[in-house]
Amino acid sequence: NITSLYYDHEDIAALQDILISLQTAESNRRGYVITSDLEYVKNYNTAVEEVHQALIRLRRVGATGIYNEKFLDALEVKVQDRIGSIKSSLQLFIANSSTDSAQIAMTDKGRDLMGSIRRTILELLVERSNTRDDSFRLIGQIRNGVKVYYEAALYATLAVLSALSIMTYLYFRKLKIVDEILRRELF
Repeated sequence: NITSLYYDHEDIAALQDILISLQTAESNRRGYVITSDLEYVKNYNTAVEEVHQALIRLRRVGATGIYNEKFLDALEVKVQDRIGSIKSSLQLFIANSSTDSAQIAMTDKGRDLMGSIRRTILELLVERSNTRDDSFRLIGQIRNGVKVYYEAALYATLAVLSALSIMTYLYFRKLKIVDEILRRELF
């Protein structure tokens, strides 16, 4: 189904954009912490906006019923937590201008959040795959049912045609016999 393939592509593209943009935001956070160059903060803000746009696209495609809302809700909460974690790390650095143990804790938390986001995305993809597999199984069952009905109709048609042929043969044979009897009796 072309529509299904289109939505599959849109889903995967949006999910990839979320992961890439989150990674870009984290890389820019690190760049700012290491160099204090404000260009990294600008790029961080752009990456966060790209995450939001990808979530909107995923919701739009998800609204067609492809993904269960609970997965989208769970993903969005985790993504927002990850963005909040990166933002808190930036704010901590700006306030203290150091890369102390609090930054390390933030980094560890961010790694855990990204792992959770990846697991949720994997669940989304598995759910989609299962839904598609169920659809293909149902289509296969329908095709098999149609095939059985087709074969039954074919055999029934052959039986009717055979019966008609036999009846026609017997009818003409009877006519021939009657004709022969009449000819013998008349002549």
